[in-house]
Amino acid sequence: MNSVWLTLLLLQSAVATAPVLTQSDDLVAQARAEFAAHPESAAARFNLAQALLQSGRAAEALPHLAQLVETHPDQAPLRYALGQTYLSLGQPQLAEPELRRALAARPDYPPLLVALSQTLEDLGRHAEALELAQSGAAPDPTAVVPALQLARLQILAGRPLDAAAGLRGLLEKKPGAPGARALLSNALIEAGDLRGAAQILEQAVQLNPEAATLQATLGMVYYALHQPAAAAQVLRQALASQPQRVLVRFYLGLSLGEDGDFAAAIAELRKALSELEDRKESELVPRWLSPEGYPPEIAIRAALGALLLDSGDRAGALPLLQQVVREAPEHIAAHYQLAQTLQRSGRATEAQTHLEIYRRLNQAREEYQLGRQLAREANDLAPAEQALRRALVLSPTLAAAHLELGRILALRGDPEARRHLEVARDNPALREEAQRLLQALPTPQS
Repeated sequence: MNSVWLTLLLLQSAVATAPVLTQSDDLVAQARAEFAAHPESAAARFNLAQALLQSGRAAEALPHLAQLVETHPDQAPLRYALGQTYLSLGQPQLAEPELRRALAARPDYPPLLVALSQTLEDLGRHAEALELAQSGAAPDPTAVVPALQLARLQILAGRPLDAAAGLRGLLEKKPGAPGARALLSNALIEAGDLRGAAQILEQAVQLNPEAATLQATLGMVYYALHQPAAAAQVLRQALASQPQRVLVRFYLGLSLGEDGDFAAAIAELRKALSELEDRKESELVPRWLSPEGYPPEIAIRAALGALLLDSGDRAGALPLLQQVVREAPEHIAAHYQLAQTLQRSGRATEAQTHLEIYRRLNQAREEYQLGRQLAREANDLAPAEQALRRALVLSPTLAAAHLELGRILALRGDPEARRHLEVARDNPALREEAQRLLQALPTPQS
């Protein structure tokens, strides 16, 4: 088989993951005509598969690549292309064996290492994926795709500072690396450096002012930094481009409320709640903004109840806050606000009950935050474990504390980790991370 076109395939098969639209229809038409004239030609079949991949038609390219692999089973580049195509079609279980066969022939080839890393990531095998990503990025830390894959997996592995260091190095060499600033901001957010994240997001938005997702994240970071006017301005811009994003409208309402515009804030939150009720699904509140992982409808009702209370509408606030504590009995702020509402309504005994619950839950949150901080900063995890266990004594169903304790116990191979991670998995906001940690645990002995 002609080595030139095989090498070309090895270099270009990544186009299976994204369509290239320039003259794609003409290329496909020419390739189809060539293949129709020479159906026995492997080169003609390859050219057609490549044209289909370049035009974003991976499903049409797949049978041609499978046929080529069947007739030329020892050609690693073809297996690489077939594996990439399976991956782009959401079939990582079929991609893995093809990529492993290719890797056996080219064990040090970075694109193969990265492709197999992405495949294992999709299969939930993050530890193996991270090891491959490190090997793929090692030859050239400024290669964009390997660097981004490594950084993403480092963030998932709880190593955001390592990810940030690598991404900063990448941006020093390649300031225009696509996606690097967005991922760097995620790493900094995970590391707790919101001011650093804001600076990176400001740069990213300046370079791409139409990127509504970047604007939305920047607005949420501004809100977390208690810069409500700046947050509201950016979130309005994001909402203009993505009016369907309830979460953006929610944080716009919160920002307006913190800035003192109660009427506008209440209007936005009511609209957000109405829009959410009309949909079956909505994106979750980010963990870095709400570590407890409340569903959006809970978060919006709690915020709306608090704003109504601050605006003097106790009658409007009371049913909302009562609904929140029924549906989320460990919602700290809702208990405090409900206590205030009841106290102002002359129901002192009920108010005291909720105030005591608030104090207990608040103490649990402080212990959780201490445990999480110690787990990120200290080499000795024993103090972190103790703080998290104290949090769970005070608040036995605090899912975020179960997640962090499960993570610590998993590191030392304690079988108790599974129980805590299974509790955390029941929380929608924590489900993906808890499931990833559970998949990395040894299979329990029967």
